[in-house]
Amino acid sequence: MMQTLEGALQNTLDILKTLKERALEAANDSDRSIYDRETTQKDLDSMIDQIDGNATVTYNGKLMMDGSLRFQGVATASGYMNMNISTDTATTDKITLSVVNYDGTTIYKQDSSGKDYTGETTLAGLAQDRGFDWDDSNTVGFDYTGEKIYSPNGTNVLSAHAKTAGVRDQIAGIAILVTDNEGRVRCDATEILNDFVEVTRAEDAADEHSLTFHLGPGANHSIKVGLSDMRAAALGLRGEGGKPIDIFTQEKSEAAVATLDNAIATVMRQKGFVGAIQSRIDYSYANNSVARENTAASESTIRDLDFASEMTNYSKLNLLTQSSQMMLAQSNRSSSSVIELLQ
Repeated sequence: MMQTLEGALQNTLDILKTLKERALEAANDSDRSIYDRETTQKDLDSMIDQIDGNATVTYNGKLMMDGSLRFQGVATASGYMNMNISTDTATTDKITLSVVNYDGTTIYKQDSSGKDYTGETTLAGLAQDRGFDWDDSNTVGFDYTGEKIYSPNGTNVLSAHAKTAGVRDQIAGIAILVTDNEGRVRCDATEILNDFVEVTRAEDAADEHSLTFHLGPGANHSIKVGLSDMRAAALGLRGEGGKPIDIFTQEKSEAAVATLDNAIATVMRQKGFVGAIQSRIDYSYANNSVARENTAASESTIRDLDFASEMTNYSKLNLLTQSSQMMLAQSNRSSSSVIELLQ
């Protein structure tokens, strides 16, 4: 079952890598006409449809990649963390913020005019009423049990999170471009601002439908496995009315790259989780096999010891029986001799 799931995940991962290659090509304006972009978009649409096709993979009648086999949990909101930005960084440059969500790709532009661009001013203004917030604290999100998720070292970090939990209101990708007043790209600032890591994935609330694998010889020697939704919408590749990400402009192509990076990371985490479960099942099988072999060996030893003991007893009884018979025969012969002499 896990091997079937791993194969489907690998196929989805291969598709996502190809999608990213197409998006990177589209992000280059030098050789991209409108016709080229339309052709590439059709290619993207087809591959995204195949991702949904992969999510229908079944084993023994169970759909494994559509989110129907999840743990019980509350709805979670998209959350991203950036540990490389100082809150007192200031700039007079211009910022372009590209956001991919359920409504598609939206581009926001604002001249910071000396304000810092780390979350408290400029980016906060760009995010206002756009479905997400910036935060500067050590809390970076909430998991499916409702527990807080903190930054790795407990210090304040810049985080972006959706205002509303669930797949419908997720933030699929964030791309930030910083340019100076002459239009030149500030590569250092742009690279740092785009160094966001997804810490919480948007998921809808779910009832308990996880899988149970019994691994040991005794009662309740089992593990429970929950499988995430790997469909295109859950990965942020399909939005309102089935509209997928698009690459019709250079800026939207950059946002698509960020979205695909997040999707690739999500599938790789799921694939790693499945691999870990496979390893645990293999180790449990090996452990149970060793226990069975040793039990069988012990039983054989005990049987061998019993056989030797019984053979010893048999030989002893056989000797006693033969001795008794010989003594009786000798006695009979002596009696016969006496009778013969008397006659």
